[in-house]
Amino acid sequence: MGALEETLMEEITALFETNFFGALRVMQAVIPTMRKQRRGKIVNVTSVAGRIALPLNSVYHGTKFALEGLSESIQYELESFGIKIIVIEPGGVASNFIKNLKMATAKASDPAKSPYRRIENRMLEAFTKIEQNGMHPSEVARVILDAYPKSDDRMHLN
Repeated sequence: MGALEETLMEEITALFETNFFGALRVMQAVIPTMRKQRRGKIVNVTSVAGRIALPLNSVYHGTKFALEGLSESIQYELESFGIKIIVIEPGGVASNFIKNLKMATAKASDPAKSPYRRIENRMLEAFTKIEQNGMHPSEVARVILDAYPKSDDRMHLN
């Protein structure tokens, strides 16, 4: 979490490596086999953050929007080969998100001097409430399992 101007390029690259390029590499690895078999299902877990953006999370949203766009595009490429794309978009999940968020706050910023401090504090409060009221991670897993046979639908979790 942090303002784009206070986020190091290394942090941006690391987040894209995990949230976007990791999923992309897995898809590139499995698509040839699925295409030869003329069937398969790829489940991409993005986030409601891939559809709705909030302040101070521009890089995170960028990774999720990118995976959403990639998923939408490849569904057209792959449908004639019998390969389906399932996109799961969870909302708030009760996890270690806030703990990880505090650890991952932009390193280039000095919280005491940041011009974004006020909005950062408000966003942290909002994320804390969302996490406290969020669904259990096992609920996301259940939706993924339930969605598998319904692969033509996008699954929105709120």
